Amino acid sequence: ISFFVIKGNFSLQSSGIVIFFLLFIPTLLKPDLGLIIVIVSMLFSPEIIIGSTSARLVAIRAEDLILLVIILAWFIKTAFTKNILTIFRTPLTFPFFLYILACITSSLFAVLYGEIDIRLSFFTILKYFEYFILFIMTVDILKNMKQVKLFMLIFFLTAFAVAVYSNFYV
Repeated sequence: ISFFVIKGNFSLQSSGIVIFFLLFIPTLLKPDLGLIIVIVSMLFSPEIIIGSTSARLVAIRAEDLILLVIILAWFIKTAFTKNILTIFRTPLTFPFFLYILACITSSLFAVLYGEIDIRLSFFTILKYFEYFILFIMTVDILKNMKQVKLFMLIFFLTAFAVAVYSNFYV
């Protein structure tokens, strides 16, 4: 894909659409593949600076975009095959939403008193929510210990590859 994007005369939009469908369709057909893609992309994902606040730069990682596509595909598949409300019934759902409510409340107070920039707070809370949805997706996908072992193997192989890469190229 990268070869054709670099060598071809593809626009950024058409490249994005191709990558979207190459992530979306396999995840829609087999959500396990989407989770494997997320595991690998979380450790190899580059950062793209999209703006700045008074406190720091605002960056988006390629993994964030990949995660959004995979969550969208999983959510669509789940909406057609299961009762979506039963998926959110975990022991951590209620405490998580209390935590998000506390984050939103404290962020609003901090913004009103001029302590923080609303953009920084918004993206931080959005990241928390994104990882909670990833947790829900993982709980829904995992069915047996064999899957857990496969995902852990992929995680450790990816971590090993990142360690080797960082030792040779950084």
